[in-house]
Amino acid sequence: MPRILSFDELPAWMQKDPRIRRGYREELRNVWHCFVSLFYVHNEFVNIWSHLLPALVYGTMLAKEARFALAEADNDTGPTAKMTQFYVVTSFALMSLSSLYHIFSAHSERVARHVLKMDYLGIILNVSATCITSSWFGFRHHAHVANMYISLTLGLSIAIVFLLLKPNADGPEAAKWRALIIAGLMGTGYTPLIHAYVIGGIERLQHFPWQAAVKMLSVDLVGVLFYITRFPESSFPETFDIWGASHQIFHIMVVVGRVVYLRGLKELVGLA
Repeated sequence: MPRILSFDELPAWMQKDPRIRRGYREELRNVWHCFVSLFYVHNEFVNIWSHLLPALVYGTMLAKEARFALAEADNDTGPTAKMTQFYVVTSFALMSLSSLYHIFSAHSERVARHVLKMDYLGIILNVSATCITSSWFGFRHHAHVANMYISLTLGLSIAIVFLLLKPNADGPEAAKWRALIIAGLMGTGYTPLIHAYVIGGIERLQHFPWQAAVKMLSVDLVGVLFYITRFPESSFPETFDIWGASHQIFHIMVVVGRVVYLRGLKELVGLA
């Protein structure tokens, strides 16, 4: 079994977060060894499995969602089912790409850099899908308005992907910057809600998954707060290196937020 190292024993490129002092995999430089690391404990163990297990769940859901969408393709629920399935696909991508990053982050500097960009892509895909599905459901009977907001989301998402592809977007020192950019994209998804409320009051919001969106935002903000502050490991050195670190809490909040929003979509169209 590969060695488990302390922070000071790591090569320079792996020394990203000095608040986590123990439990690091060595530089593995082998795909098989990266996969084997799923089955022994290290400080990425929870990060891997906290998103790999939900990815497997979302993967099994896709077949069910696809069958439902095909069965209902000839009536009014067909498009809504397909839009819900679209969100499931992006949630699957988010969890899968996140898991791949944490599995292969110990492979080598070059591979770690590439899979990190894939992790960013998964995040942007899912945040974009949240904004798109909210706009589509809320303004589905006003296609020109829905298309305007969806186009805005797509344009911003593409711009953010290009920003995150830059080398200076990586590393803990850019964590706040990354979080703010992604939070900004997510924030644009609430603009259609404000628009709908202004023109139609609370009754107009019933077309949106707004309650689920607000709950998801609350859960996500808790996760981001842990992610930015690096609590609890910043206050309790070596206590949470393996279990309970801020990034692990962030992962769990991401999973909870996605489940809450997906349930909101299903309730909106009577699928729950």
